[in-house]
Amino acid sequence: MIENLKISFDAVLPLLLVMAAGFATRRAGLMSEETVLQTNNVTFRLFLPILLLNNIRSARVEQAQGLSVLLFSATSLLLLFLLLMRVVPRFVQKGERRGVVTQALFRTNYALFGLAVVANLYPSEPLTIPSLMIPATVPFYNILAVIALEACRGGRADMRATAGRVAKNPLVIACVIGIALLALGNPVPAFLDETLRDLGGVATTLALFTLGASLRPEAVRGNGRALAAVTALKLCVIPACVITLAAALGYRDQALASVMIAFGGPVAVSSFTMARQMGGDSDLAAQLVVTTTMGSVPAMFVMIFILKSLGLL
Repeated sequence: MIENLKISFDAVLPLLLVMAAGFATRRAGLMSEETVLQTNNVTFRLFLPILLLNNIRSARVEQAQGLSVLLFSATSLLLLFLLLMRVVPRFVQKGERRGVVTQALFRTNYALFGLAVVANLYPSEPLTIPSLMIPATVPFYNILAVIALEACRGGRADMRATAGRVAKNPLVIACVIGIALLALGNPVPAFLDETLRDLGGVATTLALFTLGASLRPEAVRGNGRALAAVTALKLCVIPACVITLAAALGYRDQALASVMIAFGGPVAVSSFTMARQMGGDSDLAAQLVVTTTMGSVPAMFVMIFILKSLGLL
């Protein structure tokens, strides 16, 4: 039990401390709002894609166990979306809030938290499955978010424009290039390999630091009941259901940990931007990013401890 507690702490406490450092830095006035936005932009468009590219091109697919979890996750995501599109309107009356709540319940900041948590849990293993989980879920996150926001406000999604945005997503592009390099035997010269690893090495820490700097706890005012309900569903109820099903199907270790983050991680920061652009309740979207991000660390600690105690991770 003590060993499982230690592993759980080691997996999530570094994430919390790095985010806390970013939050404290901004509060101390060492980072402006513009600096936070610029840093977040370069992290998403440069450093995280390079990290993902490195993980995929260096993957040992023949040694990876449970690759079928990618299909399981994509299928589960689609089924969850269909269920939410039926259930959420029964409890959320206003159209501009329905899309935001629906999006928050299925869209996760997996690219950041998935790689970070699994890397802490399995520091000496290649992150093949966690990395390949991104192309299996990120396109769906974006496409389904557009459908939810448009449908819930009575509009019709422009699927051609949505497909174009997905194709231009830096993470998707990195996945395609990484898979191509993997198929070719990773023909990257040593000097470029070292450069890519140095650039990718700063991604997780910088992304978590910037996420902490962008948090505004004071923004969580009003919407108390809605925030509590959605946060509980997002971080506890939904992941518990999907993890149980995944475990029953035999998924373990990195595969199960990837499912845990894909369905139980915090709401993606980009959900706020998309909600604002598409006429959703952007205040509620921003509040959900804050509450789920702050609640995700203790929630993941509990999930990791339970799964470790059961011998599933």
